[in-house]
Amino acid sequence: MIYDKFPEKAVEIGGIDIIGVVSEANTTAVVFSGASILKNYSYRMKKMQLSLQISGMSGTDEQKPLIDKMCGILQKLVSGKWEIEGAEQIKCRIVNYPIPVVKNERYWIYKAGVNIEFYTKEEI
Repeated sequence: MIYDKFPEKAVEIGGIDIIGVVSEANTTAVVFSGASILKNYSYRMKKMQLSLQISGMSGTDEQKPLIDKMCGILQKLVSGKWEIEGAEQIKCRIVNYPIPVVKNERYWIYKAGVNIEFYTKEEI
């Protein structure tokens, strides 16, 4: 499916560590978090919006470097060249910057998000 190609490309463009869920300190991850058809056109063309969630994990005393790393990833995703077979006119925009979502005595987990709009003729 075309959706599978976007997290792989995000790892390549943004320098993200893994596809999936963060499980150790000082790592970042990306997961597909949803998609929708914005508009159907003739000739099977569709305008799609796809969401990716980027997460990062750090020790309690290493939050600033993690936030800086995640902001750098977001900037690379927005300014990077998205070339994916089956998708045209790909545009990436930041939905939310890193925010803390989980904290315990040893770790912080942050998440951020991007939306990607593109046109495709592929079946969804």
